[in-house]
Amino acid sequence: MPEQYSKFQKIRWGALFLIALGIAGLALLQRHDNPGASLPVLGALPEFSLRAEDGRTVTRGDFVGRIVVTDFIFTHCAGTCPVMTSQMADLQKTFANEPGIMLVSMSVDPERDTPQRLQQFAMSAGAKEGQWIFLTGGKTDVQHLARNGFHLGVAETGGSEAEPIIHSAKFVLLDRQARIRGYYDGTEDEPVRKLAGDIRTLLIEKQ
Repeated sequence: MPEQYSKFQKIRWGALFLIALGIAGLALLQRHDNPGASLPVLGALPEFSLRAEDGRTVTRGDFVGRIVVTDFIFTHCAGTCPVMTSQMADLQKTFANEPGIMLVSMSVDPERDTPQRLQQFAMSAGAKEGQWIFLTGGKTDVQHLARNGFHLGVAETGGSEAEPIIHSAKFVLLDRQARIRGYYDGTEDEPVRKLAGDIRTLLIEKQ
């Protein structure tokens, strides 16, 4: 009897181990398929007021209710900006049928990047009206928003000939409450693919 009981115990514990292993494997698989699961809240965007390429005023309120991906560029940049803009264009194609997603590129050279210039740049980038917008404004306002709102660096000195204004190459993901949920290298394919996965996570996240 003790020997039979021992065998039974071994079988039972073996079965429980296999079940636990299967559950763990399923969780890992779900996390791989949904890499953005459990996105942290990294901060909240403050109030701001900037101008879009069509001349209208855009504020924090325009972000609320939509999932937003932002970056900071300038139109005459020959360094990281063209790569970032190309990655944004790819995101626009990926989520072309998702009206709840907005892409936003903000100029760190607002004195040169007027709404008219940004409008031309938007056309050359293939930006879809209403889905991908370009913002400009007072230099102090833009820099304050970059540093204190998005927690990204920007400097007008120390850059290179190709990129005279130093700025972050990060894409920033905002949820429907205009809260920061992630930072991604906008010049590399793998981080941008992760961003796309995290966007899909936010699309199904309860508000």
